[in-house]
Amino acid sequence: MSPAKHIRLMLVDDHPVMRAGLANLLSLEKDFQVVAQADDGESALALWQHHRPDVCLLDVSMHGIDGIDTIRRLRPIAPDVRPPMPTSSGAPEDMAQWPKP
Repeated sequence: MSPAKHIRLMLVDDHPVMRAGLANLLSLEKDFQVVAQADDGESALALWQHHRPDVCLLDVSMHGIDGIDTIRRLRPIAPDVRPPMPTSSGAPEDMAQWPKP
């Protein structure tokens, strides 16, 4: 029997309560493993290179480098990245900025 493969996650959100809540919720799922957490885009870029997660849950609106710019900067080192971006933003202009692969 082969060992189970976890989906390795990185959580990026500038709200610590949101990150903690997501981490707690995801820890209840046997197939997920949170391998890194960041509170801004700059930290996310460094952590991505170190951990190489399978999935990055990335907030759109953050202080410093926002989620859209984080993806733009991540693309050269991870060209196939397509992170889900949970956000409370309902602004169409946020989604219109989504970087194309």
